[in-house]
Amino acid sequence: MRKLMQYLSAAAVLAAVGVVLALPAAAGAGRPVDHFHDTFQYTDTDFCGTGKTVLAEGTITLTAWDLGNGVFKVTREFTQTLTNPANGTVVYNRVAGQTTSVAVDLPSGGQTIEFVDNGLRSQLRVRGEGIVTRDAGSLHWSISFDANGDFTGVQILELHGPHPDFVSGAYCTAAISALGL
Repeated sequence: MRKLMQYLSAAAVLAAVGVVLALPAAAGAGRPVDHFHDTFQYTDTDFCGTGKTVLAEGTITLTAWDLGNGVFKVTREFTQTLTNPANGTVVYNRVAGQTTSVAVDLPSGGQTIEFVDNGLRSQLRVRGEGIVTRDAGSLHWSISFDANGDFTGVQILELHGPHPDFVSGAYCTAAISALGL
């Protein structure tokens, strides 16, 4: 699972995946089937595997549509404030965009889900210093699971725009540095 988290550093994408996988099959094609808005606050005692504590708070808004034939669309807006309690440093993360997905059942009993992400996948900004990393544009990728539902891999199918967070895990590197961890 840690390897999956390295590929999917933007929490909104994980939330969007969860919404897509949980959509009711009876919903009418083209209709919004789920709208989710929440605020959150938590303490991460092992931020990006550092063993250091970071305080997080923010908001997330997702709207999902069933487009028919197993195709779903999710729009997302995510804002997060990360604070290093040891030094008071604050970093902001923002995500906004749209994901379209389709799940394909494999003859082996596994499943592959293809995604097309458009928009801002992640943008880290430090108060008073500006943007430290930005992942935006269009990204076509897939995630696969075996017959037991265990994660088996991520594959990039097409890439347009800078995607350092998705491709190399730049989110954690930039956040750790910016927070002074």
